Amino acid sequence: MRRKMVNNRLKMVIAILIVFSLVYSIGFITPMNSDDYTYALRELSLSSVKMHYLGWSGRVVSDTISTSLLKFFSPHIYNAINSAALTLMVLCWTMIPATLTKSSPSPYVMIFLFFLYFVANPALGQTNFWLVGSANYLWTNMFIAIYILISIYLSNGKKSNLILFVYAISSIFAGCSNENTSLVVVLISVAYFFIMNRNKYLLIGVFGSAIGAGVLLLAPGNLSRASTIQDWYNQPLAWRVLEHFSERLPSAMGAYWQVYIAFIILLISVVLSRNSSSKLMFGSFLFMLGAIAANVAFLASPAMPSRALNGALCFMILSISFVAHSAFTKFNKASIYLSVTTYAMAFLYFIPSYILYYSSIKSISKQTEIREEIIDRAKHNKQDQAIIPDYYFPPVLHAGPSLDTFNSEAMSRYYGIDLKITAPGFFDY
Repeated sequence: MRRKMVNNRLKMVIAILIVFSLVYSIGFITPMNSDDYTYALRELSLSSVKMHYLGWSGRVVSDTISTSLLKFFSPHIYNAINSAALTLMVLCWTMIPATLTKSSPSPYVMIFLFFLYFVANPALGQTNFWLVGSANYLWTNMFIAIYILISIYLSNGKKSNLILFVYAISSIFAGCSNENTSLVVVLISVAYFFIMNRNKYLLIGVFGSAIGAGVLLLAPGNLSRASTIQDWYNQPLAWRVLEHFSERLPSAMGAYWQVYIAFIILLISVVLSRNSSSKLMFGSFLFMLGAIAANVAFLASPAMPSRALNGALCFMILSISFVAHSAFTKFNKASIYLSVTTYAMAFLYFIPSYILYYSSIKSISKQTEIREEIIDRAKHNKQDQAIIPDYYFPPVLHAGPSLDTFNSEAMSRYYGIDLKITAPGFFDY
């Protein structure tokens, strides 16, 4: 038994290294992009945070993370930290169903969940490799995963002063995640409190997540920003409800079709293997509802950019993690073929997706070198302005370009010279 546990831990370490290596191979060559320049130049002071909170956004946690990483670390280091955050999030997804059932986490589940997250992500680059985007959409979901995992640890009777302290902090961070996921976290916290017979320690999570959500949603900056986008709010409420539920919500939920296919096949496999734990099935159902609720919440928002769909995707991956844990830990002759088929499908989809994405980022990295050579030459020649070409984004399997396409005005201040960016490139220069 002891030897089996040691072997599983070794396999988990290998799985962690595989996921981190695959992510950092891309992160290592990812250049600064879009709003990275703005946040790299921001002051990290209480007055600056207060000004941003009052005038623009309630995302105190994510904004502070992005500024801190960009100001205090070199690109290779902050991209390594960012890659570690993604790896930790996937690890938490893997451990959540295992901790709930007091069983060992599966390295095969971890790699499978990573494959699925990579291929099903509607905006992979904007939520995981663009640093400011990842602070908003990766790190916040990582905090949610950590918070949920610690909630289960506490309900299993594992508590200490350190765990309770980390639990309190993680609950606030999880609540202060994103506008569409914050209330979902609070609702899940309340539901879990009652499911676990009103465990008094779980009240820390309920109040902490509510405080975090309040800090995020009640920020004056949200109202200031919303006042600049009135077209949506000027429409009648009935029209907004109809538009959201008939057009926007179905389109958003349809973006995760790879997850649905895997979920259905694995669910059939679990039924055939007769390994359908009621705890795991309920957990899967709860987070599936959370995914739907996260996108329903956009009813209050004038826009649903693809990167904002990452929160619901993470709840969806959490939902399938319970089913995957059942499917990959117990087999019989009838179920093993379905489980292996699902794994093979995810792997075969992942290979071309990863290769194309890596190639696209590699090209953008080379283009960045060319742009910076032009800038350095212009500064050396004491020119007032440098003219650089816009990025050409090589095609990827994911929807949209591999990184954000916004050209920040802060680039000129960052490089110390006025920059003029030509029309979008139509070839890989």
